[in-house]
Amino acid sequence: MSVEDRNQENTEELEKVYPNDSINEVLALLNRVVAAAVTSIVVADPHLPDCPIVYHNPAFEGLTGYSSAEIDGKNCRFLQGSDRDQEAVAELREAIRAEKSCFVTLRNYRKDGSLFYNELAMSPVFDVAGKLTHFVGVQSDVTKRKDAEHERDVLLAQQSKVAETLQRAMLLGGETTPSPGWQLATQYEPAQSELKIGGDFFDTFALTENKLALVVGDVTGKGLAAARHTAEVKYALRVLLREYSQPAPALSRLNNFLLESQRLDDRDQNALVCVAVAVVDTATGTGELASGGMEPMLLLNNGEAKSVSPVGVILGVSKEAHYDSAPFTLAEGDTLILVTDGVTEARSKDRSFFGYDSLVESATNAATSNATVESIGEAVITAAKEYGGGSAGDDICILVARRTPL
Repeated sequence: MSVEDRNQENTEELEKVYPNDSINEVLALLNRVVAAAVTSIVVADPHLPDCPIVYHNPAFEGLTGYSSAEIDGKNCRFLQGSDRDQEAVAELREAIRAEKSCFVTLRNYRKDGSLFYNELAMSPVFDVAGKLTHFVGVQSDVTKRKDAEHERDVLLAQQSKVAETLQRAMLLGGETTPSPGWQLATQYEPAQSELKIGGDFFDTFALTENKLALVVGDVTGKGLAAARHTAEVKYALRVLLREYSQPAPALSRLNNFLLESQRLDDRDQNALVCVAVAVVDTATGTGELASGGMEPMLLLNNGEAKSVSPVGVILGVSKEAHYDSAPFTLAEGDTLILVTDGVTEARSKDRSFFGYDSLVESATNAATSNATVESIGEAVITAAKEYGGGSAGDDICILVARRTPL
């Protein structure tokens, strides 16, 4: 709708509501309405030097602490004081130049020097010919809301730091020198945002003298709740693996444990777990893998890549879930890699995934004859982060193990 049509429509509406009143009576009513409004309203004239305020209602005086004599004739920027370096100011200036509406929140200062956050809705006013005549600004003090948002952000950041500390100190630890003839590296890369710290974890521990458990998992949720639940899952799995020694039965029991926790504790209603567990005989290199909702385990042998992917769904979903184990063998010099989906689901600018094939490619390229398990893990993480624009959009967890000659 054009400006002329909109003005005509407004005039017709006024005539319908006040058919017998003179225009002066209508204008007097509108003036009383604006004066009675609790929201601050100002009008500025862009045709006068420095676009000064030519009208303001009493609420504006109450908001700013300035008298009418101190307000009229000044540009609205006087409320900014020396605090002019604000993105919102630049946005407002551009809207004025383009004769467009805008909605910004400014840091303004009252007459007594106190800061307040001014939520401003500014719109241009046009005459019947479509020419700009004035700008009108409707303003609200949103300081309490901004303070509450800041307190919330501080609290969330503190909780995130606690969650990250828990992950690093309690959830991510494991043996790095499991036995002679084996090299092991575990690496964790947190999400770019502290508020996205989640439930990725790894664990490595001996089941017997010749049996080693290798675990990588991802618990749903973020922050302290995820850290708490991850600790429960990690140590419950340790107990179950020492009881059963085989990964598939241990995952079945863990699945039942999660379902029972959901039934008994409201905090665990959405507690789902993706986890991969490999149990390896360190003397022979033979092993079994069981997995629920995880990426296939990657085996590397002299530049050749093979994936191991047993049947298994996310844990904590169904009592009917079944977990198979898949056998594998590591010859001397072979390497196995377990990762969470923070690697494969790294996204590029066009929102495409890094994917499992890229994981295989980056790991294979890194696994040269003189490469260490640490360098292989670092290469995979670097490739995923570079694909995602240089940062981790989600937690990344990787475990690399290699059987070496004695």
